[in-house]
Amino acid sequence: MNNSDFHIQINKLQNQFNSGRTKDISWRVEQLQQIKSLLQENEEELGVALKEDLGKSALESYITEINFLVLEVEHALKQLKKFLGRRV
Repeated sequence: MNNSDFHIQINKLQNQFNSGRTKDISWRVEQLQQIKSLLQENEEELGVALKEDLGKSALESYITEINFLVLEVEHALKQLKKFLGRRV
């Protein structure tokens, strides 16, 4: 990604945030569910990358990185209303 592409992506993200779309709880739930799916669907590829980059075994990658993040996303989904407080 070159510098111009980076700035284009940043502008897109800022525009989406400024639109107010990200305030909706259903949008946030969908984003978290997509992150969880991405992690689960790409578990093998992520494990290979962690092996190549950090020397982690498949089991270590799963326990300390991939599954850890899946559990964090699940926790965020369960606690989202509490995290948002009165803004829901």
